[in-house]
Parts: sequence; structure tokens; C-alpha cells
Amino acid sequence: HPGKLVNNDGSGAWVGGMAGGALMLDGVDDYVTIPGFKGVTGMRSRSCMAWIKTAGVDGQILSWGTNATGQKWVVRVNGNGTLRAEVQNGWVYGTTVINDGQWHHIAVVLDSDGTPTVTDVRLYVDGVLDAVNSYAMSSIDTGSDQDVTVGAFLPLPNYFAGLLDDVRIYDYAVS
Repeated sequence: HPGKLVNNDGSGAWVGGMAGGALMLDGVDDYVTIPGFKGVTGMRSRSCMAWIKTAGVDGQILSWGTNATGQKWVVRVNGNGTLRAEVQNGWVYGTTVINDGQWHHIAVVLDSDGTPTVTDVRLYVDGVLDAVNSYAMSSIDTGSDQDVTVGAFLPLPNYFAGLLDDVRIYDYAVS
């Protein structure tokens, strides 16, 4: 699905990355939207992956859905610098620091059993299953109001500051 760069004319946005060219986002107001693509909705399994390089916190890597309890899907850097998945009023975050200014491959995998909750989400950093630091329980039933966005969740953005490369969404749980 082709994306549209918002609040950035593209000059200087593309730099060397892990799998070719990486997108540099400023953490102020630029992001990518994928018009017409609603991501993986409902209670279905999904996998989200990317190469990231950041020193920031609270930056949203990938998002879509509806801004209501259990209905948004956000993959981001947590306030303590670890990987976080959240669904509005529910979240899970890991223990491995990913905002150290180095490249990290992150993956968030939901293997749905038909009634998924945040405790069904697995977090991976550099190919290793990350231990859960904390979670707030919520069911997952992702809405379809917002198109997939890379680098923000609108209308309440925490913009991503750093480099993103090889961002992927699958409609199944990878092993």
C-alpha cells in the first residue's frame, strides 16, 4: 500500500537504513498516512514489524483504528523507552530499551483466539521475545475509522522522532 508523506516535502526525509532507505521523521509534525488502508481490524490476528532507530520516547511507530476503548491499535515507544502496544485504555509494554539511538527490529504479534486481550500480544525486540514489564487489561476489537498511519496516531499524536525502515503489517500472527 503506497503511503503519503504529510508535513514533509520529502527533501532530506530519506536516508540510509537497514533494508535500503529509511524514513527520517522529526517528531514534531510529520508522518505517513496510507489512504484507504484500514489495517487489520476487529479481533483478527496481526503482526506489525519495523526497523527503528530513535532516542525519543512516546513516539508512535504505527497506528490505526478508532479512538475508543479496545478499538485503536498503536505500536510505539513507551515513556520508559521500551516497546509498547496499546488499544486505548489497555496496553502492554516490555523490558528491553529500544530508544538508545541504535537500530532495533521490533515486532508486535497478536495471535487471536477469537476473544483477544492485551495479554495475547507478544513483543519482540531484535528477534527475541521480550518479557512483559506491565499491562492494563483490555479486550481488542480494532475499529476502522482511521487509515494506517506511520509515525503518529491522530487526532492525539505523539509523533515519532527518528528513523523507520521496512515497516510491515501482516494479517496473521508470524511465528
